[in-house]
Parts: sequence; C-alpha cells; structure tokens
Amino acid sequence: MEVPDTLPALLYGIAFPVLLLLSMFFSSSETAFLSASRLHIRYLREKNNRAARRVERLLSRKTFFLNTILVGNNIVNISLSSLATALAIGLFGSAGVGIATVTATVLVLLFGEIIPKSLALTYPEKMALRFSLPVTLFGILAFPITAIFSLVTALVLFFTGTARRSSTGHVTEEDLRTLIEVGEEEGVLESDERDILHRILDFTDLTARDIMTPRTALVGITLDTGYDELLSLSASSGFSRFPVQGDDIDDIQGIVYIKDLLMTEKFSEQGIRARDIMRSALFVFETQSIPLLQEKLKSGNQNCAIVLDEYGGTAGLVTIEDIFEEIFGSIQDEFDHLEITTEQSADHGRGNDEELLLPGAERIETVNTLLDINLESQYYDTIAGFLLERAADIPAPGFTVEEQDYRFTVHERSGNRIETVRIQRSGGTE
Repeated sequence: MEVPDTLPALLYGIAFPVLLLLSMFFSSSETAFLSASRLHIRYLREKNNRAARRVERLLSRKTFFLNTILVGNNIVNISLSSLATALAIGLFGSAGVGIATVTATVLVLLFGEIIPKSLALTYPEKMALRFSLPVTLFGILAFPITAIFSLVTALVLFFTGTARRSSTGHVTEEDLRTLIEVGEEEGVLESDERDILHRILDFTDLTARDIMTPRTALVGITLDTGYDELLSLSASSGFSRFPVQGDDIDDIQGIVYIKDLLMTEKFSEQGIRARDIMRSALFVFETQSIPLLQEKLKSGNQNCAIVLDEYGGTAGLVTIEDIFEEIFGSIQDEFDHLEITTEQSADHGRGNDEELLLPGAERIETVNTLLDINLESQYYDTIAGFLLERAADIPAPGFTVEEQDYRFTVHERSGNRIETVRIQRSGGTE
C-alpha cells in the first residue's frame, strides 16, 4: 500500500491541513459575520475602525458575501474530499472509498463546521473584524465565479416565475423592542435608556384617559374663589392648575394657573378672583390618543386640557407634564408634593423593611415599575382600583391584599375613595 507517485506524500501532508484550515476559515467567517452585533460594529465604524467599515460593507451586500463564502467553502470541502479519497485509495485500494468518505465527513463536520462555528458564536465581533480583509480579498478574486453563479440563479428564478423578495422588509414594533433588549445586553443602552425607549413605543397606544388626573381627584374652584383661598388650596393639594367650574364640575369655565396668581400678588388687596385670571380651557375626549393630544396642546399654546367622557361630562384633567412623565417617568415641579413616602419599620430583629405610601390614584404600571412586579387588573388602571377589584366592594381602612411578595393595605379612605395605599414586603410590620 503506497501513496500514488503522481502526488508525493509531502504534498498530501501539506495540502490536507491547509484545506482543513481554509474550511474552518470560511465556516467561521459566515457565522461570525451573521452573528456580529450590528450596534457594536457601527460603534466601531464611527470610531474610524477600518475593519468595522469593511464588515459593514460586506453585510450591506449580503448576496455578494454569501456567494463568496459558499463558493470558497464548497471548493475547499470538495478538494478536501477528493484528496482524502485519492490518498485512501492509494493506501487501501478499493476499500479506501468508504474509509475516505467516513474520515472526510468526520473531519469536515468536526473541524470544518462544529468547532469553527462554535468559536465564531463565542467571539463574533472579534472574528468578523479579523476576517474582514481576507474575505474581501477572496471575494474580489472569486468575483468571476460568483458572478456566473449569481447570473444562473437569477435566470432560474426568472424562468420559474419566482420573484426575488426585497431583503429589507417593514420593521415591526416587536423588531424594535427586540433591538432595544439586544442593545441593553450588548451594553450599548443603560437600563433607564431602555425604559425610556419602551415608553416611547407604548406612547402611541395610550389615550387621555390613561394618563389624566381623574374627576374624583380634581380640586375645583368657583368663579369667585379669592386669592388667599387659591394659595391655600395649592399649598394643601400640591396642584398648580385648578379647573374653574360654573354650576358644577361638568360646567368648566376655564383654568387657573397658580403661576398667573403669583404674578398678581401686588393686586391681592384689590379682590382678585378666579374669574379675573383664569385662562380659557381646552377640551378633549378621553379616547384622544396621546400624540394627537400633544399636538392639540402645542397648537393651542396650552399646558393642560379638560378631559370629557362620552356624555360630555368632565372625566378629568390632563397636563403636558403627564405626557412627559409617560416617557421620562415621574416629574416633580416646584408646586408638587412628594407623592411617594418611604418609611422604615422595625421587623422584630429581622432588620428594616421599606414601606411605601402611595396615592390611590397612582397607576398600576407605575407601581409595577417601582417594585419590579407585575400586578394586573381587568377593569382598573390605578392601585386603588386594584384593591377595589380584589375586595369586590368598597374596602375599609386596613383591608389588605398580599400578592407577589408585597402587602397592599388601604391606609386612608375619604368617602368612597381610597386616598392612600401602604405597600410593604410580605412579613413587614403594619
């Protein structure tokens, strides 16, 4: 059993490992380029990284890139199989065909596919950057071959009536959400930046009803409410805007801004009333989408609007600040009280448990974000509504619901309205 004289043993010894290395190169290149983070590559390209620029150029021409890789990989693997077959026949005769098939298959699968692709998945950006130059050079050299294959493919698709679909489809909201999550995982986005981007995507799904201060929480004034009473109401309620009602809360005549009142301080002794400083009110329906609401506030040069229900009655009040909070989170202005109170309570030797005292009108979504939980209510948007749903009645102060490692207690009630809710970790003291 001798190696054929036409191909010296030394040539076998050199050609076989070289072809195997080339197979590893093409396989790992394909996986590395297609798995590399586009965000990270773009970041490097903006830092004037030449390799990153080459990677982006190759990925922008996917047909050229894939044809180059496929041509190179197939040429190498076919050559490798042919070489193994010739060597095996020279050594083992006719039995060498079977031996060569098994040996070549194992070697190509292990060293030409599994190992290089696994490495490429582990270090995609690093390998894509390192291989960008040789892939580009090989693509130029192999262009005549790849061009012929591309032409044949195009002709086959044409005659079979198969239209080539555009590689760029519509980007869906789910695609954007996935991209945001990947951006955080790759370290491109911070967690707070991710939250803001998610809120922006949720923005168009919201209506005025979702973000308004509800009717029951409004502090209304009359046309004849005086200067001192307005200041007192602002100090006690923390509100900086008050709807001015005529006969009742459903008859809104205008809105008083506390900043307008403060500018009239020197005239306070002259009997300034709400009717003297109120601005005209902008009215919107509770089904108004937030983007359109924002546009109406902007075009009307208004900072707030009265929200109407389907019957034309007052449903609540919405401000430009409410809109901003949907994107950037809670905003405290100079007139706001701190709505969330944090307390510390001893826990019989277990240390201190944090307590939160929230207004009943606080939205469930805000509570979920604050506590990193997932409360849900079928009918209500607020934490008070969440407790109402669980109680199936108007709960008395002290009514408690335990869910997701937290205890939610009705802390204060005014009439039929839950004013404040205390939240503790389960097992904390009351």
